[in-house]
Amino acid sequence: EQATSDHVPVTISRLIAEVRGFLDRDAIVVTSSGNLQAQWFQEAPVYEPGTNLTAGGFSTMGWTVPAALGARLAAPGRQVVGLVGDGDFLMTVQELATAVQYNLPVVYVVANNAGWIAIRDLQAAAYGPDRAQGAEFLRQGEPLSPDLAAVARGFGCHAERVARPDEVRPALERAFASGRPAVVEVLVERTYPLSGSPATGWWDVPVPAYLEEQRSRYEQERLEEQ
Repeated sequence: EQATSDHVPVTISRLIAEVRGFLDRDAIVVTSSGNLQAQWFQEAPVYEPGTNLTAGGFSTMGWTVPAALGARLAAPGRQVVGLVGDGDFLMTVQELATAVQYNLPVVYVVANNAGWIAIRDLQAAAYGPDRAQGAEFLRQGEPLSPDLAAVARGFGCHAERVARPDEVRPALERAFASGRPAVVEVLVERTYPLSGSPATGWWDVPVPAYLEEQRSRYEQERLEEQ
């Protein structure tokens, strides 16, 4: 349902559907960690070996931007996309200078939800929403984010910001047609549960015993999934 949703801001599931629908079957997609990585694994088909490059389960934020440059050097004739969240992107954004210096036409699709929202959602699910701390970028209670497209243009990249689902694919077309390093910043939904997706399987985040109600509910949900 979220993969076809016209909701604004864009759901990550719809963003993934648009990216996968646009790319060639042998395109290389690079992810680091967070909701984008987890949802790409579950929602996007992989057609060729060696086309889904990821840091795995080590939560190595900041990996996508430089790793995508390496992928482009190794496979200069193929589309290379770095699929990355805003918090992840900001950790190694300086490598856009390297991309421009060596004219490596990687396209970075940056899902901007003004925070480490995957972490916030895990905290809320495990410990309750009142215990989610330190994972949102806020100023006086309102989401705060740089204009990442403007930042990318400052490095010399082709860049644009989009906010609607129907704007994603045309932006990708323009990014690849530019023949330059490019950033497509997509404003995505940050409100739970639309900030992620209904996942299959589960990640065993420990819930302390003193949170009796949350722990009991969590354990029951795990039993039902087995």
